[in-house]
Amino acid sequence: MDFARKAKWTFFVVTTLFSLVQPLSANHTSINDTAIEMIHVGLILDAQSWVGKIVDSCISMAISDFYSRNCHYQTKLVVHTRDSGGDPLLLLSQALVLLENFKLDAIIVAENSAGVKILAELGSGVKIPIISLFAA
Repeated sequence: MDFARKAKWTFFVVTTLFSLVQPLSANHTSINDTAIEMIHVGLILDAQSWVGKIVDSCISMAISDFYSRNCHYQTKLVVHTRDSGGDPLLLLSQALVLLENFKLDAIIVAENSAGVKILAELGSGVKIPIISLFAA
């Protein structure tokens, strides 16, 4: 998969996540209500690969840009990043660590490995979406 296509997928995933955040912010009836709802998303990638570095950078910049322009939102997207080192077993291990430590609303996987299919089954079992940027 070429860089332009990966960049488009990353943009699509971030846009999708923000579309989940926007309806939640519309539920607040009072502007003075200062309770901020946190949306926790796990991001698992190979931090040493160029793809992992680009995905991490793009998602961080997109979130920063979004909230700098939309500071009135009562929901905040919190991304918990974990490094898989390119190892399918470590990918699954990191997913379990994220699920134990946080009440996740989604997991994004930014690599294509054998562990992604197993992770999809795990996500189905715990009822959270698993978004794979590069898996078929």
